[in-house]
Amino acid sequence: MENKNGQGIFYGVIGVATLVVAIIGATFAYFSATATTNYVNNIAGNTLNLTGNALSVSVTRVTFASATADSLDLVPATVAVDGTGAPTTAGVTSALTANCEKGGYTGCHVYEISASSESAVTSAQIKLATLTTTNSTNTSDWKYIIYSGSTSSATSIISHGSMNLPSAVDMHAGAALSSTPSVYYLMIYLQEDNDANDPQNDGSTNDATGSYSGTVELTAAGGHVTANFTA
Repeated sequence: MENKNGQGIFYGVIGVATLVVAIIGATFAYFSATATTNYVNNIAGNTLNLTGNALSVSVTRVTFASATADSLDLVPATVAVDGTGAPTTAGVTSALTANCEKGGYTGCHVYEISASSESAVTSAQIKLATLTTTNSTNTSDWKYIIYSGSTSSATSIISHGSMNLPSAVDMHAGAALSSTPSVYYLMIYLQEDNDANDPQNDGSTNDATGSYSGTVELTAAGGHVTANFTA
């Protein structure tokens, strides 16, 4: 069955959102790559009843109650990094503390990934199986961070990198899974490069406008369920 926005909870659903590219204006030239989104708040995944052992996975967009941005338009932002160029927990926490906003606009998107098994299993994989961009000539500025913690702070960085994953990322690392959900967070943002991210402003091919989609997979006890999202 399908899960339709505004109706009840159904099984076997794919949450879909539409992204439309817009231009802010010359005053904020280096904030020119924007993405207007219309999210489905709860992107529920499949559930599977495997000999009485129900597996479930869901992806939920994090909303910030005190956010002041007028829309979910995504503009380039900066997350602090360490000496190796890896994002820091302090950098992620700073972005969360700012309600994922940058100069009054939306600077990042955050998703909560939750997976559980009705009966305890000794080993499970929770993977970001795909994360790709479309309609963008500059995919290197699209970044992701998987972290553990909460919607207000990060305690550890599990994985990070650019979009268009070369291979799946297992955020659970084969650990046990139970009826108490295992929760992880996915942050997606456009890396600020101090240059216009749209060729209409600087004549370059550094066009980071576009859209993205991803898939989260839960595999355990011979079962496999997924949750897909698009923005």
